[in-house]
Amino acid sequence: MAQNALQKLVEAVHAAAINTKDAVVDGARAISNSPGAAPLHAIVRQGADEIAQILPAFPDSVKSVPESGQLLEPTQALVTKEITGRHLNFDMDR
Repeated sequence: MAQNALQKLVEAVHAAAINTKDAVVDGARAISNSPGAAPLHAIVRQGADEIAQILPAFPDSVKSVPESGQLLEPTQALVTKEITGRHLNFDMDR
């Protein structure tokens, strides 16, 4: 009897953990896919580039290299338009 109750408890905890993980992932995807999330993605990319440059432990060698799409930098579509003169239409289903 106790073994059966323990098994049910383990299954309930496992199901709750899976449901919580799915809810967190779905929430993060909803935020990431929202129309105003582009600046957040740019901040993350820029931060990752700068952290990668700091990791060698030589503070004098940290030089931020601007890339298209980062915060306060033109997007890839604007760069392409400037180079080719053609406007690209990226349909994001939004």
